[in-house]
Amino acid sequence: ARSQFEQLFRQVEERLALAKSSPKGLLQVLVYLPFPEDLMLFNELWDAWIPRGHAPSRACINTQLAAPGYRAELIITAACDSV
Repeated sequence: ARSQFEQLFRQVEERLALAKSSPKGLLQVLVYLPFPEDLMLFNELWDAWIPRGHAPSRACINTQLAAPGYRAELIITAACDSV
């Protein structure tokens, strides 16, 4: 789970950069976790990843995901520079 969460955060950073944003620009994040036992680890990695003072509003939802091997999915709303 750890490596998948870390990979997910890297992918988010890449997508945010394409929109001329960063983790500091996150406004809202919906976190879908199929395994409740992953929440503590996810929170630990999340807290290390989110810049201090820039935590967005967040909700964690326990549900099945489209692919059985996925440990998390995120729906993100972020501020970005106008194009």
